[in-house]
Amino acid sequence: MRRLAPGLIFVCASISLSAATLTVTTSGTYSAGTPTTSWTAPNTSWSLSFNVASNPVVTSSTPGVDFDAPITNFVYKLNGSTLSVGTADVAFFSTIEGGLINIGVLGSTANTTALPVNGIELLGPQAYSGTEAAPTILPNAYAETQNLLAVGGTSYPQALGSVTISAPSVTATPAPPSSILALFGLTALGIFFGVSRRKAHA
Repeated sequence: MRRLAPGLIFVCASISLSAATLTVTTSGTYSAGTPTTSWTAPNTSWSLSFNVASNPVVTSSTPGVDFDAPITNFVYKLNGSTLSVGTADVAFFSTIEGGLINIGVLGSTANTTALPVNGIELLGPQAYSGTEAAPTILPNAYAETQNLLAVGGTSYPQALGSVTISAPSVTATPAPPSSILALFGLTALGIFFGVSRRKAHA
């Protein structure tokens, strides 16, 4: 049975695999007709972001229509201040249903062809490939074709913006210093010759 040289063991042990986590961001300024609530205000800047897996295990889906994706790290800001908006829900929609995403807040359901009771409906290009049951979310900047704020079941049109889905930046793993590689090489040679000498004296 062959043994790996120490240097090879070191290199193999340093390799790790991880699932891709995407970051979704969008922002804007609420229109003058936006109502004042605990989480909205007229003529006020807002932004939100959350993380989602590139290949999410969907919690529910409708073929050809939409799927509901588990999300983490949901952050909503109004005028630069982070606000709690309760439980958030996100659904991705097919081209047939207007594309892009619905975002429900305060416990509102997002995976519906109607607006969430409270949340934001952002129409635009479809942001995934594959089926709704097994989608792959695609990093890109997606221009909105419709932006509607929903407050208490009433919709308020907003200025168009964009939704950005970003993949994590890939950083190269630095190569071990040449002195370390040389040390591993000398160690491997020492072991080899030591084994050879023992065999020769046996």
